[in-house]
Amino acid sequence: SSQSSLTDAQRIEAERKHAHQAMNDLDEDLELALRLQEEEHAEVERYSQALSEDERMARELQIQFDKEHEEHEQYLRKSGVD
Repeated sequence: SSQSSLTDAQRIEAERKHAHQAMNDLDEDLELALRLQEEEHAEVERYSQALSEDERMARELQIQFDKEHEEHEQYLRKSGVD
């Protein structure tokens, strides 16, 4: 009887270790997932910054173009060329 209770205790100990290991694995997976999520977020952040920088430059170029176009129109009007 004491032999079977010992194996019960060993079985319980083994299950406890297994459960503990599974929890550790889960924690590691969770940490990895969080780290990947953070990196992905940073990547998206960098991308959207680059995108808004491109938009800003495009707007500036458009403004510059509009200004030059307007100046050209005025020049043509002054020159009497239609």
